[in-house]
Amino acid sequence: MATVPESYELLPTAEPADSVSEAGEIAGRTFMNPSTPKKDASMVKSDGVPSKVTIISVLDACAVVASLVLAVFALVVIYNTGVAIALGFKYQFVVFGLVLSAQGFATSRQVLLCALRVLFDRGNACLQDVEALSRNSMFTKKASWTAVTILVTLAALGPLLSALYKPFFLTYSSERISSIEGHFGVNPPPELLNLNGNGIALAVNRMTPFWQTRSNRSTSTPKTYGQNTLVINENMTVMLDTPSLDTFQGLRAKLSPNEDKNQSISLSADVNATVSNNVEMTDTERSDFGKIFDNVGVDCVSSAFHWCTGLGKGWYAGMVLGGVNPSKFPPANLSVNYIGIWNQQKKTFSQVAQKFLITRQYARGTWHIDNSTFSLTDATLIDAGPHPASQAPLTTGPLGLDLFGQLLEEYNYKWYDFELERSPTTFMASIVWARLATLRIEDRSENLPYFKDVHYDKLANEASYTLNLQGQTVSRSPWLVLIFLVHPILTVSATLLKAWLHKVPVSDQFGLVSLLSSLPHESSTILDGAGYSGTLARKVRIWLGVKKGFERNHDRIVAYLGSEDDLEKAVPKLSTQVESGQTYC
Repeated sequence: MATVPESYELLPTAEPADSVSEAGEIAGRTFMNPSTPKKDASMVKSDGVPSKVTIISVLDACAVVASLVLAVFALVVIYNTGVAIALGFKYQFVVFGLVLSAQGFATSRQVLLCALRVLFDRGNACLQDVEALSRNSMFTKKASWTAVTILVTLAALGPLLSALYKPFFLTYSSERISSIEGHFGVNPPPELLNLNGNGIALAVNRMTPFWQTRSNRSTSTPKTYGQNTLVINENMTVMLDTPSLDTFQGLRAKLSPNEDKNQSISLSADVNATVSNNVEMTDTERSDFGKIFDNVGVDCVSSAFHWCTGLGKGWYAGMVLGGVNPSKFPPANLSVNYIGIWNQQKKTFSQVAQKFLITRQYARGTWHIDNSTFSLTDATLIDAGPHPASQAPLTTGPLGLDLFGQLLEEYNYKWYDFELERSPTTFMASIVWARLATLRIEDRSENLPYFKDVHYDKLANEASYTLNLQGQTVSRSPWLVLIFLVHPILTVSATLLKAWLHKVPVSDQFGLVSLLSSLPHESSTILDGAGYSGTLARKVRIWLGVKKGFERNHDRIVAYLGSEDDLEKAVPKLSTQVESGQTYC
């Protein structure tokens, strides 16, 4: 390694040598040749920039404004429903983390500058404390506990606040969105739209959610199942009309495809519904019923009576569609129906038959739509008033149900525990609804006079038709708001205290350059030996004063280092305060 002769003098890089012949370079630094005359120190150009004292600097104002604006932004993310739903709780947490980090920068700056001014104002500033606070380093050796505590608190504040907002409970926020015109009717589920047969698959699809839940012994009523089933009690089941495929797809298009946002739509509408009501048969009805059907052989099928049998030896099921007397109830009339299962006590069909009245009524339903599910969450029948729903689809429609007799084997609740009883009311509602759903096929529905009763529109401005966008968001809590006010409170408090101490000769840019500029040569000898380690053997006091009329017509800030006794003897009687609006160097 090259060495520098003792007779060489280090020349400031701001003032290069006069010529190449008079200077040499070692390790990128320029040194004067020994034969070159030394230049007067006053001839060396200074790059120091004097500065004016301000009570509140631009950076102070920016720090306060930024911290407050970020707090307001966090409040918007918490309390503005639209923003909260658009972000979702996961991205709300991301925003919260970014807000706290940005606020932390402003707080750290203001608190550290304020702490420096407090140290010098108290007159017991320690060089190690100044270095620790200037460098924001809690590991500076010989730093006081006060400085270390400030630095540790600032370092821990960010993670602490971040940990505090994460345990907050999640909730579902809802915001009403502009409705789009909806098409409703007796529509198959989107996944079964291509099934255009007699409706057997559709009936099973509608019955399955009810069967599955009943098998888990969840029998509380009223209760909704699947996409459109409402079981009011064991004797009444309602099948609500649902949105058409194009309406369903239009609503789902409003949702974010990002599953992390957990967005959904709550759709509420007053619609038509198919209602199955199990009513008690009178003794007279059973007697008349038996005269017609009890003599029919158990293995024969009479299409005239819509009579279906099956299920194997010893167990027989029957279905009568259209009423007790087929001559009075044409096959197309589904308003009155009977089903029954013969039992091992050899009771006749008329003795075990159950009577069902099928009607079209009005109902109010609420559906939940997200990226993967479509389900009925709440429903109730509503009073029709003077304008009841049309019964034409049930009384005049070509809705033969003969094939549904095969489903009675699935419906046969006598094979199971009583607690697992399959509701015959739901069974009847499902098969009638399934036949109505097959009318969606254009070639079957164009010429039907009652098509508008099973396929109709809901206008966007109808009061009974509402759409709400929902999403899982962070719960709105005053404690959560307080988390985002911690930094602004600290920042504003530190800024006000810093402004109060504006006469202390510590500027916003106070640091290494300030210390080197203000130290006289004789005061810096106490630092000899620490050029590489940056460590001192003991605490060294630092004192700042103002020297009048030094140069450039500006007063100069000077610094003295030493022990407390040394400073009392060596430091001249200088002012320790600066004046607002004055320029210092």
